[in-house]
Amino acid sequence: MGLDTGRVSCTAAIGIGKCLYLSVLDESLDRLVLCLGCFWIQFKRIKPVPKERLPDIESWDNEGFFPMVLVQIPM
Repeated sequence: MGLDTGRVSCTAAIGIGKCLYLSVLDESLDRLVLCLGCFWIQFKRIKPVPKERLPDIESWDNEGFFPMVLVQIPM
């Protein structure tokens, strides 16, 4: 009976080990793809282009448009 429970826990540990190994491998692959994407953007000098020109929020001709401001009050 003692050997049976030992084999089951050992088999479960191997399964968890493989799962963790695949998880780390997936995260590493994801990080590699993100780094290659950032390199490609820097290499091609891609700049974001807005769909429409946003109004200048600091000018007074925006008919009272003011941005929302989050104020944090320390406790």
